[in-house]
Amino acid sequence: MRSHRLLVALVTVGVVILAHGPANAVMIARYSFDAGNANDLSGNVNNGVVGSNVSFPSDTIFGNGLSASTGIGGGNTRIITVPTSATLESINNQLTISFWMRGDAAGNPDWGRLFQHANEGGGTQGWMINRYSNTSDVNMRVDTLPSGFNQNIAVGGTVVLNNAWHHMMYTLNSGTYREYVDGLLSTSGAYNHGNGVYNTRPFVMFGVNGDGDFVGLLDDVALWDDAKGQGYAATMNAVARWFGYDLDVTGIEAV
Repeated sequence: MRSHRLLVALVTVGVVILAHGPANAVMIARYSFDAGNANDLSGNVNNGVVGSNVSFPSDTIFGNGLSASTGIGGGNTRIITVPTSATLESINNQLTISFWMRGDAAGNPDWGRLFQHANEGGGTQGWMINRYSNTSDVNMRVDTLPSGFNQNIAVGGTVVLNNAWHHMMYTLNSGTYREYVDGLLSTSGAYNHGNGVYNTRPFVMFGVNGDGDFVGLLDDVALWDDAKGQGYAATMNAVARWFGYDLDVTGIEAV
């Protein structure tokens, strides 16, 4: 039965690839958390250092495996920190980040960071994913030089801080962005690209440099060095909800 379901899932993937074209990008990093750690499954050894108050519960969209979770309170014990590397530093003009999340508005601070790859200071470049102010929306922020500091983009989209699992995907493409929620386009538009988002900061999950922020669960986090289309978002959402498959399934990772 599982082999039949896998065949159907991969046929779905093939149809999406034919419709939207293949992705020839390099996967920068990928975290399933299924082994109870934040080891990188991309082969690039972008392993995360796990804070002592980050746990790995069996609450996932996939029906098996583990997710990563943290609770209320800041400090470096509530984050996962991935040291900088040549592959992380290759992110500049294009980016895709895909992940599953579950959290609610009541338990999260305004502007709480889910992911940070930035310094957040003036005169720096980078990007992050955060709660948009005090809303139930999650958005992206980009900092670019010479004049694109603190650009909050992908705002006013689909409500996701409602204590349900959602698949999220954000893309940057040299001045344009897209936000996909549960396989559908949520927001899109333009940003001041400037010199790009290149930086040498660590990649942080659940918060900012040395301090926890997001209260909730994350799963199947992946980064690529290109801007993927809706076909990827739709496929990942569908095969997870229909079949319980994540990026561990042969063929899906190559969409």
